[in-house]
Amino acid sequence: SSKFNNTSTKTLKDFGNKKIIGLTATREKVARALTAVMNIISFTEGGVSNKAKDLGYDDLFHIRLYAKMEGGQLILIEKNEVIFIQPATSIQGEPLPVKYNSGSLTLNQLMQNAQKYMGKNFFVYDAFDNNCASFIVSILKANNIWDDADTKFLAQDVASLKKSLP
Repeated sequence: SSKFNNTSTKTLKDFGNKKIIGLTATREKVARALTAVMNIISFTEGGVSNKAKDLGYDDLFHIRLYAKMEGGQLILIEKNEVIFIQPATSIQGEPLPVKYNSGSLTLNQLMQNAQKYMGKNFFVYDAFDNNCASFIVSILKANNIWDDADTKFLAQDVASLKKSLP
């Protein structure tokens, strides 16, 4: 799809013009069940898990971004098979506070800059080449708030993982 789902559209309508006062990226271990499915897809017993270990990832992570809005509302931004932008009640996962100049961007500006930066890949999902991590990293880079120090926490070299699978 080349547009936001209903939830994301509503969230952008309700909160899009509000200023973002803080950003937190998080990572959460991908469920072992998903790794098992990826192992089946790759036709190797433990193939994904073993290759991930070889590449220095004992576990694969799902990456999210949380925006704290003026007024206190927390907004979750993530990419699964589609982009989800929705109100959240709390931050889930291991947090990484993002160095960000409070109030310098609205939610709409954050997402429009990312869409411009990513082009046609903005709405496209690919588990290896255009996943949750590449989406969040692209949002940060597009808005000049990327910090190379965050690479180890956020970026996962799943492209190498894909190449190494049969």
